[in-house]
Amino acid sequence: MNAMRKKWLMKKFRIFFGNIKQSDKIAFIYDTDGDGTCSAALMEYALRKKRGKGADLFLYPERGRKSITKELQERIIKEKIGILFIFDIPVDNNREGLPSLKKLLKRRKVIKICEFDHHNMDNDLSRKYLFIKSILFERKYNDYCTTKLVHDFLSYFMDMGEKEWVTATGIISDCSKIFASFIRRANRKYGAKKLISFSHFINTVYLKDERHTIKAIRLMASDKPFTTVSDMFRKYFSRNYNDVINESKKLQKKIEELDFSGEIIFADSTAKYRTKAIVLEKTSEKYPHKTLLFYRRDKDGIHVSVRRKDGKVNTPELLKKSTEGMRGATAGGHIVASGCYFPARYLKIFINNIRKYHDLYKIS
Repeated sequence: MNAMRKKWLMKKFRIFFGNIKQSDKIAFIYDTDGDGTCSAALMEYALRKKRGKGADLFLYPERGRKSITKELQERIIKEKIGILFIFDIPVDNNREGLPSLKKLLKRRKVIKICEFDHHNMDNDLSRKYLFIKSILFERKYNDYCTTKLVHDFLSYFMDMGEKEWVTATGIISDCSKIFASFIRRANRKYGAKKLISFSHFINTVYLKDERHTIKAIRLMASDKPFTTVSDMFRKYFSRNYNDVINESKKLQKKIEELDFSGEIIFADSTAKYRTKAIVLEKTSEKYPHKTLLFYRRDKDGIHVSVRRKDGKVNTPELLKKSTEGMRGATAGGHIVASGCYFPARYLKIFINNIRKYHDLYKIS
């Protein structure tokens, strides 16, 4: 681990955060999964402590497109945002988002940007804005989830003990394995079963309606204790949770009927809600040596999620190669879990490319 670079970035962030004023108009762009939502909640809490109010605008790439889309870029400019925080979205390795990011960077005298992320890095943008990626200082960067990253950088100059349960939830949600001592301490303080149950809620909030994540962020950032917030989540999101779980069971039954004899498994996981993540995770635990590609269709295109639990295929690079040349495509993620999006007209080409390039991205 490059401890010197981490400390240097922490000092830069302390200055960045210290310069925030009450009059600044602040926006968050975040991934709506558990890690992205918890990361945003921690920063929302810190902003409330500093200036008496949190972010002015909550934005997210819709329908799983993990980039700063043209629509988001235009909204940021229209709303006259002065400070932009980005959480758990690898904008530097996303072909769709880079043009929009570059347009924002041209306005960096007006818009100050700070990004927290733990994905792979294709472009080092640290000279352009406050670029805080775990890969810059941590060997096991994929496991250094964005929630813990935000927690550690805020803890450098302020007490975040009150929100350890939010950090623990983000770590559990992202299946990170390098913070066992932190989780043990949180389990003793809040209860292991309660934290796991809460993380299940966090991981299903966005699957039915991503707008629910804004309420989730605000609840987690409030001064209310964990038990109260947990009870409120059950009140607000129980129906959402039950609907998602019931839909995922239907999809699971459909997936179990597939032939798993080959090494590459394609499955159309289109369902009423975005339940493919839940089903894919369960299926990948059962078949860790298979490359599983579950895709979902919607009006905009095809959303693919990939798992290869044994780590023997570089899945994000495979997806990038297989979507190369596809207009509007995005791809990225971690070695064992990644995703991509592309217009529906490319589906057959994509499937052929996966079969063509799969063995090139095997890791010995």
